[in-house]
Amino acid sequence: MVKTFWMTAIVVISFLVCALPYFVLEIYIAFGDPEKLNKDLVALLGIMSAANSSVNPFVYLISNSKWCSKNQHVKAAEISCFLAKHIKKNLQKL
Repeated sequence: MVKTFWMTAIVVISFLVCALPYFVLEIYIAFGDPEKLNKDLVALLGIMSAANSSVNPFVYLISNSKWCSKNQHVKAAEISCFLAKHIKKNLQKL
């Protein structure tokens, strides 16, 4: 139960850090003056909002005791990098 609490807390905190600033920005754009906003800031907050979706699987992966105890997440990342290099090499041959 404690583990579930911490996992939920981390997911909520990652949402607050990644997505909430973008939603506040959208409210400001709807009711304020969007011309005053820095376009780089708008782009950065949009990227952070999208990144929130990619953070959650890693939170679940790390909190899974089977994966953590065996460090299989590191092995999975290594396999993924190997496959990406192999696919890229084969695509260059075409």
